[in-house]
Amino acid sequence: MLNRIISQGMWGHRWLHFTRNDIGTQMRSFVYPTGPGNWYAAYGVKNLWGCTSVIIASRGGIFLSNIWEYPTFQTRDHRPQSEDFFGTHGFDILRYGNPADPSGESRGFRNLQGPEGFLNSRMKPIVFIITPFTREGERQRLGIETELRYEAKVRSLAAALRRSIRSPEPPHIIGYTRHVIPNMPGAQGDDTQWGKAIVEVDQDNVATEQIRGHDVVAADGSWRLWVEDRVVYEQQYTYVEP
Repeated sequence: MLNRIISQGMWGHRWLHFTRNDIGTQMRSFVYPTGPGNWYAAYGVKNLWGCTSVIIASRGGIFLSNIWEYPTFQTRDHRPQSEDFFGTHGFDILRYGNPADPSGESRGFRNLQGPEGFLNSRMKPIVFIITPFTREGERQRLGIETELRYEAKVRSLAAALRRSIRSPEPPHIIGYTRHVIPNMPGAQGDDTQWGKAIVEVDQDNVATEQIRGHDVVAADGSWRLWVEDRVVYEQQYTYVEP
């Protein structure tokens, strides 16, 4: 199962770990190994019981993030958070990083867009926003009529990401159903797909080529995004392109 590949794979632990605290939005990024031979791995976010995750997958690496419902999207009394607060604690942290994260791993995507970064346009990054659907109880209690719980803010976030990341496609917005199981035994373990988003990568034919006197890595491979138990996107890739 992909969960165990992430938790126990030979390349180490590749979950984005986050806990309820005052740190706020957290990120983690991974670069694909470029050694010779075939290579297979997976990367993921778990405990999505209402949070929103921005995932960016490319030919060279993965960017994972978690944005808390409270306080980024809503106030404590379930009212919509202000646009200024959402911009500062949501998009700005995704872009520039979160210095409050003591792990030092919450680097913004801007740091990964340079000539050698895996989110530059040559690496064809694809952006996904994985966010909860509105529950029936929220429709009745809060009067929410949209399909997504945070529809307006998610679409605003998608527009900001579209302006900031040179991707061949606009961001993909993917809704998920919140399952009332976070306290059940095994809900956060490796035996269930609930509350998880996983990028599975299968890369082969990695080689070094000489181009204009420089060593350049070339590879063939594919990656696919799973949201819980379904594949929602798959991409085949080859680089350096002829």
